[in-house]
Amino acid sequence: MGKFTEERKVQLLAALRRGAGRGQACQAVGISTVTLWNHMKDDEGFAQAVREAEAVPVEEVENALLRKAKNGDVRAMIFFLKCRAPERWSEVSRYEIQGMVSGQIDPEQRAVLDKVLADLEREETKALPAVIDVEDGVIEET
Repeated sequence: MGKFTEERKVQLLAALRRGAGRGQACQAVGISTVTLWNHMKDDEGFAQAVREAEAVPVEEVENALLRKAKNGDVRAMIFFLKCRAPERWSEVSRYEIQGMVSGQIDPEQRAVLDKVLADLEREETKALPAVIDVEDGVIEET
């Protein structure tokens, strides 16, 4: 691993602005992630520059998502609204159970509660991918 010069800092920031992760950017300029961490810890200005560089590709993707949503892509619209305005657009299930609680639930009420819980579990299971394999740091849905 080489010395972390000002030139390498500029190159690292450029890699981050292009969308590289910290590990990938460090590898590209020939430093360890520990070296990056130490420089960020010791130099708040540099740490801020790293955070700003990392924000650039995020903003680019946000803008691309917004363009797709504005051009009629319904999935992009839904994703955008759920993320940006969850208080208005997130899906919420509400179950209300009324009645007096005496410490015991009669068998009929218990059956209703068991059915509601089973329905909820089925809905949650539907939302999960069948199997997720993690290999070489990559998550794949199978």
